[in-house]
Amino acid sequence: RYFTVDDLRGTLAYSKSVTKKPSVVLPLTDITKIEAADLESCHGASFPFVVSCPPVHLVLAAEDRQDQRLWITGLQKRVQLWRDKQASGPAAA
Repeated sequence: RYFTVDDLRGTLAYSKSVTKKPSVVLPLTDITKIEAADLESCHGASFPFVVSCPPVHLVLAAEDRQDQRLWITGLQKRVQLWRDKQASGPAAA
């Protein structure tokens, strides 16, 4: 499973392999929540976290606690960056 952030378009994309087209593309500005999840609700996945973009809720798993924190804070920062860009309106040419 592969997740990529497109900083030019402001999207988070999910695909099943590096060479496949994404099956899910979420606008960063539409993501409502990124948070750690409890193990019981994630079928035993190690270090799970949830990316919510209603009606889509992706449950992801990191390799360790530090990696989980890096993913969560990195995605939260990108979401905020794109919200700030959206709030400031289009750039003047």
